Amino acid sequence: MQLPLYAHWLALGFSSLGPGEVVGALYYVAKNLDRTKGFVVDQGVEGLLGPANRYQQVSLGDRDGLIKESVRILGEAVGAILAGNLGPRPERPEQTCVTCQWRGLCRSPHLH
Repeated sequence: MQLPLYAHWLALGFSSLGPGEVVGALYYVAKNLDRTKGFVVDQGVEGLLGPANRYQQVSLGDRDGLIKESVRILGEAVGAILAGNLGPRPERPEQTCVTCQWRGLCRSPHLH
């Protein structure tokens, strides 16, 4: 969620650069100088980034959809936090909770 949200906020102008189109968002791993995680728009990146691999490449519509979905999920999370819903809710408790090291301390309702 981090990269689409950063891309959204940059496009809106939440930086000293002002508003503009974001054509790529990649994690840069300094340890091995890797930039393979993230997304690159399939148009408009010539001269800015090297060629995107097939896992990174997205259309403008897919980028916009990714950003819209990330903003929606963030809004739901913030709404839940403001409503006081802070308890753990694992997606697959039958898998996750069996081996979780925090099982004895967890406040998830299905464990108590």
